[in-house]
Amino acid sequence: MKDVPISIEPEGEEFSTLCSCCSRPIYWGHGWLMSEGQSLAAFWYQWSEGHQGRFSLAIARFDDDDLLVPGVACVSARIEAHVLVYTILEPEAAPWPDFGAFGAIANRESALEDGQRVFALVDAIAANDSRLSTRILATGLQA
Repeated sequence: MKDVPISIEPEGEEFSTLCSCCSRPIYWGHGWLMSEGQSLAAFWYQWSEGHQGRFSLAIARFDDDDLLVPGVACVSARIEAHVLVYTILEPEAAPWPDFGAFGAIANRESALEDGQRVFALVDAIAANDSRLSTRILATGLQA
């Protein structure tokens, strides 16, 4: 994915709620990861100010024919020793129940059916969506 031109198209405004355990803001947003006019993924994120360096991404993936891949992959990310560490969440651990027309949350096995592509998508989103990348860099992560 590094040799492919990538762009982010945010959809709608970012909004916030308060965390039930620490009362700090949780920011939510949605967007599209694109390459040369083709959808690579639709994504949703959740960033909690009260849980430093932790965020969640849900990713609806598209194949090379711009067709939706069944199941939305849900990834938890954390910054540990200046490195992003990802974990694929099982549906019951995901912060979202489902995504309507995009489908239900995929289990770990389904999310990894296309190998490491889901992690490449997470890297591309985290690096190219300024709403996330600004927060990630503010934690001290070296890009």
